[in-house]
Amino acid sequence: MFVDRAYRADKTFSLTEANDATVVSLCSRLEGVPLHLELAASRVRSSSLAEIDLALEAAARPGSTARDVPARHASFQAVFDQSWGLLRATEPRALSQLSAMRGGLDRVVAATLVGDDVAVPTLARTSMLVDEGGGRYRFHELIGQMAAARLDPTEARRAEATFR
Repeated sequence: MFVDRAYRADKTFSLTEANDATVVSLCSRLEGVPLHLELAASRVRSSSLAEIDLALEAAARPGSTARDVPARHASFQAVFDQSWGLLRATEPRALSQLSAMRGGLDRVVAATLVGDDVAVPTLARTSMLVDEGGGRYRFHELIGQMAAARLDPTEARRAEATFR
């Protein structure tokens, strides 16, 4: 999918022995999430594969912020901000609260934390959470970090205390 979308963005793009490892790294880092692959592939018009991979690596480092990444690579933050704005009613707060849970999320436990048993599957349908099946969900690393940055410190402590 990445190669197809990259070619659509830049007709000179092709998968070669020289860039194969970087493409594999990108796809792995993005965990195969279609929206993320499309967004990264669209960047081949203005950035090299190595620059895209480096920006994703920088954004995934603990404590990293959008300021750590060159402005031209900050598009994932911009997309997250736009997606955040499209969330309905209680979903933004629920997403932030859930970001305090490290590792996988159990639907029942997550619903207890956010007080809404519909928010978790809805967030998975919007690609804000990854549905692992069997009532288990998890954050893509970048989305988890961005959602956590919007969590009120008081709510963060409450959420963390709930799972100790």
